Amino acid sequence: SRLTAARREVIVMSEVHNSTLSDNDLNHLAGLVVMLDRGWRIAPTCGADGHGLWRPSTSWGEPGLCRTGLLATSLTKAKVDDAFMNRRIYSTRDKNMQIQYKANGQWMGSIIGKPSTVNFDINISDPDTTNVADKIKKVEIITEGGAIAATQTFDSHSINWTPSIAATKKY
Repeated sequence: SRLTAARREVIVMSEVHNSTLSDNDLNHLAGLVVMLDRGWRIAPTCGADGHGLWRPSTSWGEPGLCRTGLLATSLTKAKVDDAFMNRRIYSTRDKNMQIQYKANGQWMGSIIGKPSTVNFDINISDPDTTNVADKIKKVEIITEGGAIAATQTFDSHSINWTPSIAATKKY
C-alpha cells in the first residue's frame, strides 16, 4: 500500500467532480469511497477540466459549474491553509451553494475517534432563492463501500438536518 502516516497528513484532497459534465461523477465518487475505505483522510474537490472546447463558451472550462468550497474562519492565507489541511472542504456543481457540517460536535474533516453513534449537524444553503432549480432536494450520508447510511429529501434553499447513525466500522 502507498498509504503511510506521512502521506496521510499531506494528501488532503481527491477530485470527485471533473469537467463541466457530470458523466463521470459516479466514477469519481466511487474512487473517493475506495480511498476513504483504505484509510486515506481526503476531502472531495471539483476540478473544472472542461477547457470549454466541446461546446461554445465565453470562458475557459465553464467555471460556473464546478466549485471546491472550504470552511475557514477568515480569508487569510493561514486560515485557508488550515481549512485545507484539516479537510474542511466540499465539492459542488453549484456556483454559490454553501455546505458545512459537524459530526459529534467536530467540524467536517475532523477525526472523531471510534464512537458507536455519529450525530450529524448538516447545514446547506443556496442564496439563489428565486431559482427553483437551486433548491436542495436530497442529502445522503455515504459510508463504507458507498453504502447510504442515511438519506433525507428536502425542497428548500436552506436546510438543517441532524441525523444520528450507528457507526458500523471501527478503524
